[in-house]
Amino acid sequence: GERFLLSGLYIPTMYINTQRKIVREYFETHGFITRKMTSQNSLLGVSDSTKMIKYILESFPSAVELPNSIINPNSILVPLIGEFTAKIDSSEKGKSIYADLALHLPESILSNSDDVKEILHRHIIPACVSVEDECEKPPSADTEIGTSVAKDGTPLGIG
Repeated sequence: GERFLLSGLYIPTMYINTQRKIVREYFETHGFITRKMTSQNSLLGVSDSTKMIKYILESFPSAVELPNSIINPNSILVPLIGEFTAKIDSSEKGKSIYADLALHLPESILSNSDDVKEILHRHIIPACVSVEDECEKPPSADTEIGTSVAKDGTPLGIG
């Protein structure tokens, strides 16, 4: 088959297609993939996983790129937003709500505070603010928002 030249090494198209299939099927099944996982499956090795990341983002146009992961919003964000908005709808005005992120996020995302902050500040809070008109303004990206953590420091939820 066709081959690609990579640092003087020919890589058969079949190998490239197999690697892409593995990454694509993992993403379709689990709804996410981490940069570390793309490095482990990358044709270029640990030093450069950008081609796999680019492939995922091109293959899944609605995918959301986080600092350390790529997620399928339908698998990850929609259930989280649904839980938060349901809690807002059922809570008394002015009361805090709490949702356990550990129920919705894979451990490899949950254990990465940059990804969790991005999910909360760029996706969950804006969606909930648009549902809840009585919120004066969403917290800024620098604001800590009552993040509950486990003994090991893993964020569990907000309240």
